[in-house]
Amino acid sequence: MLPKLRFFFRQALAALLRSFGVTALAVGTIGVALAVLATFVIIVANLDRVAEQLGRDVEISAYLKRGTSFPDGEALAAQVKGWAEVETARYLPSELAMEEFKKSLGEDGILLDGLPPDVLPASLELTLHPHPWTGAEVKAIGDRLAAIASVEDVRYGQEELDRVNALLSFARIGTLVLGFALCLATILIVSNTIRLTVYARRDEIDIMSLVGATNAFVRAPFVLEGAIQGVLGGGLAVASLVVLEGGLRVGLERGLSYAYGPIELSVVPMELYVYLLALGFALGLVGSLLAVGKFLRV
Repeated sequence: MLPKLRFFFRQALAALLRSFGVTALAVGTIGVALAVLATFVIIVANLDRVAEQLGRDVEISAYLKRGTSFPDGEALAAQVKGWAEVETARYLPSELAMEEFKKSLGEDGILLDGLPPDVLPASLELTLHPHPWTGAEVKAIGDRLAAIASVEDVRYGQEELDRVNALLSFARIGTLVLGFALCLATILIVSNTIRLTVYARRDEIDIMSLVGATNAFVRAPFVLEGAIQGVLGGGLAVASLVVLEGGLRVGLERGLSYAYGPIELSVVPMELYVYLLALGFALGLVGSLLAVGKFLRV
């Protein structure tokens, strides 16, 4: 068995070298296709992390109606604190809200001098337990707060959560469509390359068949040739990601941090390199099987 494998491997390498230009073009195209697909997978993975991070840092402000007394506000905070989703609940009177607002402005807080201390409404400031909350879950908690008689308005980062979740859903669908198209294109590239090789060696194949070579024996070098092309394409994609990893990470961090605050990303997990090589091998194998199968049925 081992001598046969060595023979098939030598035949496949010889065929690749004989048609070096076509092989290099096929490998380069496969490498670009897999690198593009891997980039989209990386973007989706990091958007998923951003969505989870935003969901874990949810704060809700419930503004109370004018005239709500301090005891009522404290009692309401204690009531809400008992909800299973809520980690902390603090009653913030108007005067304290103004004081904290001034501190948040720093030196510009002087601009608020002269305003009535109760210009800001009293509020309940809630933080939820660490959990990847979805926009719908946070909205349900906000609606529950809004149903309380003394609550006038509820504010939270629903828009931000909805925006990143919508972007994540779009990116996932786009990646699936793009992945299908690129995988199909890779299979066609390998299949056509192997088919050209088969046609170029059709006289040799006819002779092998006449002297008793089985279909499996004839097919094996071509199948191996396609698998090697796929692995080389996957290796090229891996090399591209290794070279571009730093720039890709910086670009993603700057783009996402600008929209969602400071974010540290891990762009290319090691497992992705293995998956790219395995995917390249699988696509090359499928493409070559389609090519030699069609030839031998003729």
